[in-house]
Amino acid sequence: MDLNPTRTNIILALIGSTIGLLAVYCAKLILLPKREGTEFKSMEDFRSALSDSRANGRYRRPDGSLPFAAVINSHPSDEIIYTLKPNLNDNFTGVNVKTNSFGMRSPERPIIKPSVTFRIALMGDSFAFGWGVDIKSGFAQVIEDLLNQDLNGSPKVEVLNFGIPGYSTFQEVALFQERALQFEPDAVLVFLVDNDFDFPFFIKDSSKESGLVQSFSLSRNDRANAPLLNAQKAAMKDKGPVTSLTRLIQLTDPLHIPVYLAVNPRRDWRNIMKKLSKLHETSLHFLEFGAEFEEIVKKNGYTDKDLNLPNDPHPTALRHSIYGKLIAQELVATIQQ
Repeated sequence: MDLNPTRTNIILALIGSTIGLLAVYCAKLILLPKREGTEFKSMEDFRSALSDSRANGRYRRPDGSLPFAAVINSHPSDEIIYTLKPNLNDNFTGVNVKTNSFGMRSPERPIIKPSVTFRIALMGDSFAFGWGVDIKSGFAQVIEDLLNQDLNGSPKVEVLNFGIPGYSTFQEVALFQERALQFEPDAVLVFLVDNDFDFPFFIKDSSKESGLVQSFSLSRNDRANAPLLNAQKAAMKDKGPVTSLTRLIQLTDPLHIPVYLAVNPRRDWRNIMKKLSKLHETSLHFLEFGAEFEEIVKKNGYTDKDLNLPNDPHPTALRHSIYGKLIAQELVATIQQ
């Protein structure tokens, strides 16, 4: 038997490292939170999950907040898929979240627009929704407050926040057509994030008559799922931001409702603007404030810690405030016309 001390020590070290790695892996499986809102394998599973303890509020995350399943309702449309529950008043993403009777994270608004009122329908995802920040700090409310201040309440401006976490542009357009149009908006503001060019939280399973595909399960490097991935990519060809925004303009142009597009001004925003270049041929109004945002960040020495929530790419109240001011100053002249 070879009792070489050096070799023996190396073997023992390797065994110890392997055991350590296995322990870490097992701990992660046990301790890591589930992927909130992306664990449904079909529309049937989705609806079932929305009626169990996770959805009715009996199950809560360690910080006491509700899981994603507890704040949404399934929707029969393959385009919309899900909406926010109406009349929420609970802890979600670590902050109090209230929705009105129409499932908007906005104050209660009557469907019939009051006189001398200018309504802006805000369509977007978790950024527009105000993920992780108080409703007063979200840029939807910042825009409304600043415009009413600048215009002295004549007209009174209402920003109706239809933002829903996990949405992609095609869902926003479908929701606008079904729900937002009822409120007689005078303008539409779409807030676009770079992941709108990828799969949404859920997408209809194109390989079945019904069912949902979880976006995180569509790994682009998974050869076993290549047929499904390719089918879903084909299904998304007509659901990208350019096609979806073109569809929105076709809906709003005959109604003389201007559409404004704000692109999240972070890092790759210039490349996103290039991807949207075809839309310059339409009536879409681009709110190009990316350079101004970068100048503000540079001038004040803001860091990612100042602008992003902890361990989360969503904006802090500070970044929401900057967005709100920059968007409001772009919109005020239009409202005064």
